[in-house]
Amino acid sequence: MTSFSEQNNQSLSILTFVPVIDDDGKYLTCRAENPSIPDSALEDKWRLNVQYIPVVTLKMGSTLNPDDIKEGDDVYFECNVRANPKAHKLSWFHNNQEIFQNVTAGVIMSDQSLVLQNVARSTAGEYTCMAANLEGKGTSNPVKLVVRCKYHFNLTRFNCLMQPEKVGQCVSSNVILTLLYSNVNLTLLYSNVILTLLYGRNFSRHTKGNDLKNS
Repeated sequence: MTSFSEQNNQSLSILTFVPVIDDDGKYLTCRAENPSIPDSALEDKWRLNVQYIPVVTLKMGSTLNPDDIKEGDDVYFECNVRANPKAHKLSWFHNNQEIFQNVTAGVIMSDQSLVLQNVARSTAGEYTCMAANLEGKGTSNPVKLVVRCKYHFNLTRFNCLMQPEKVGQCVSSNVILTLLYSNVNLTLLYSNVILTLLYGRNFSRHTKGNDLKNS
């Protein structure tokens, strides 16, 4: 700040100020006071209008567990945009490729949200959103979507030598299991024979008389 003395009991003060995004909407105040005169303070305010490209942040829906998204689930993302002037366009990207609304395919865009219905393995990957205003374009942080896969095992034979960490085929009635992909091994006990299934943790059904447990 630089002050200059002028004639006729007047003074001039010059402030050099570089505003940042957080200054948008705040007031810059100039206040003058003569200490020899009580209650002589006068001031003037100027509201700052700081224009900037959109600042964009992306997150997965707050009600979702990103570590437990399975094939067939519905997923949604929330894109938060801070911009001045207001953003006039919002775009969504999957693995750097722009995606568009397709209700038939289960891709629904509403305001600043993206909904993916009945997700599949092909739905997995990195998602970003981009907002544009008169100042330019801003891209969000990437959010990775991991889709755990459902596997269907049809064990038609069940009386043979089991090998560790391999699925064997042995004589028995059909046993149909639906297992959910994870990095935790699942051990199936059937008629005192232990069968280890890699990358399985949960199950949806099994034949009576079987016991399932995590290992």
